[in-house]
Amino acid sequence: MKHLYKTVLSVIVALLLCSPLYAAKKSIVLDLTQPSNPETFTYDDNGVWSETYNDVDYTYWESQIFMFSHLIDGEGSSWGGLAWDGFTVSKNASDASAEDLTSTQWGCMAKGGISAIDRNNITVDANTPYIVGYYSLMSAQHSLSILFNDGNSYTPEGFYITNTPYVYYSTKDGYFVARAFTEEGDYLKLIAHGVKANGNETTTEITLAEYNDGTFSAIDEWTWFDLSSLGEVTEVYFTMESTDTDPTWGMNTPGYFCMDKFTVSTEVEDEDVDGIVLDLTQPSTPSEFTFNTTGEWAETYNDVDYTHWEAQVFKFSHLIGGEGTSYGGMAWNGFTISTNASDASADYLLDTQWGCMAKGGISAVSGDEIVVDAERPYIVANYSSWETENSLSITFNDGNLYTPAGMYVTNSPYPYYSNITGDDFSNGLTNEGDWFKLIAHGVKEDNSETTAEFTLAEFKNGSLSQITEWTWFDLTSLGSVKEVYFTMESTDVGQWGMNTPAYFCMDRFTVKDPVANGIEENKSENTKATIYYASNNISITSDKECMVKVYSINGVEVLSQPISSGTTYIATNTLPNGIYIVKAGNEVLKFTK
Repeated sequence: MKHLYKTVLSVIVALLLCSPLYAAKKSIVLDLTQPSNPETFTYDDNGVWSETYNDVDYTYWESQIFMFSHLIDGEGSSWGGLAWDGFTVSKNASDASAEDLTSTQWGCMAKGGISAIDRNNITVDANTPYIVGYYSLMSAQHSLSILFNDGNSYTPEGFYITNTPYVYYSTKDGYFVARAFTEEGDYLKLIAHGVKANGNETTTEITLAEYNDGTFSAIDEWTWFDLSSLGEVTEVYFTMESTDTDPTWGMNTPGYFCMDKFTVSTEVEDEDVDGIVLDLTQPSTPSEFTFNTTGEWAETYNDVDYTHWEAQVFKFSHLIGGEGTSYGGMAWNGFTISTNASDASADYLLDTQWGCMAKGGISAVSGDEIVVDAERPYIVANYSSWETENSLSITFNDGNLYTPAGMYVTNSPYPYYSNITGDDFSNGLTNEGDWFKLIAHGVKEDNSETTAEFTLAEFKNGSLSQITEWTWFDLTSLGSVKEVYFTMESTDVGQWGMNTPAYFCMDRFTVKDPVANGIEENKSENTKATIYYASNNISITSDKECMVKVYSINGVEVLSQPISSGTTYIATNTLPNGIYIVKAGNEVLKFTK
């Protein structure tokens, strides 16, 4: 029974103390360099997938979770290698016209696939593959269909689209049976259809070419096609429409388009942690964080009102030297919060102090997978060795001792780029054996200390390596402590101390649940009771007489009262603020006052 009681207690405390579960979104982006069926793409002399006319082995081709239809009507649909439809893959980067426009069906007006995206800046590479889609009116099935090979539903976010030269020049100049778009209101559209699990459909569309106000225009760069309005689906398929249509044979305009970086999202549930995980979206002092246009907390230089800021049980130091430590808004130290997701360098490196090499805060952790959100806040820490107090100190506002589990750490762009090239104050880490470290100090109840360290950057075996992703810093070796504070060290040291910019980024500081020792074994397991805590009162409903006992989180009995059957209210206004455990009959509840 004693072991059972402890198990129940630990489960209840864990459920009540841990952070809320976040339904975070994880994005999956198509990567054509990692196909699974076939295992690799091979290309012919035109830069086109060599199996484009193979209608037997690849009615669908696959990459990651994606299944792309390809000649899905089966054997014979290529007419002996004379025709194709569906999706194929191309590395033909030509945007040029040709006398025979059908030969331009493999090209791309954007002149290659997308090799990198940095915010709104798209880098195109002539050697990077992309997809060519060809819509068939004759197919009995959806000729342009994307399914998911794991059987799950996903929410399409969108993809980048541009025209093939075949379509571009046919709509601009006309070709064979297709006329040029010269009539007011002419258009060519791509329609995306989302098929839900119940068979219902949603649609959204994009215009690939049009003639409006006496002017022809057509997409000739990679352009984002937003599919988020489709919602959660089991399939996405595409159709095309044109004003150039034959009443008997259908659309005259060539039914081609290019696509890249097809992206879907799915919800990832945050892992359940036995402990308290810092949640920056739920501060108590201040009641909410406001941010400047550069992303940092608007009170970063406020050294009067916020010498500490708080969230849950955590109390973070901030300009703790008192009034004047910001030197009139010119300097700061301690912990601040940022929503700046930039990992970019800048001419003046101090301008990068609000950024984050991981490109945002952590929205969810599931196993080894960390989901980063560019809009989610995280902590930027700036260590000062000049303060009389610990400039980077975390204490606990409920007065209890906690065992730190750890936190996620990454580099700030400021030291990251300074370590590579140096700056006006630092030499960089360019010599064998150079390093840049973060040291965590745990202060125990008797003021003795334990330490753990984490290497943020080091020059080893002729090269510099630095942390650029959220990486777990295990702090369990610190043991049960009343404070955790941080210092920083580097091999780049000068007359005034460390030259390396003393910054780092952190997220999800986590402590283990405090252990409730000394609580007596529950002898009243046959008494059924329910317990609630609200408005400074404990409400107990019991089926028979029993004893109610309240303990501090450290196991000290602070209140004992017999109650009768029915509902009894016990006021807690005489108890100091803190974490408590209440027992009545077969029920145990932890509450925070």
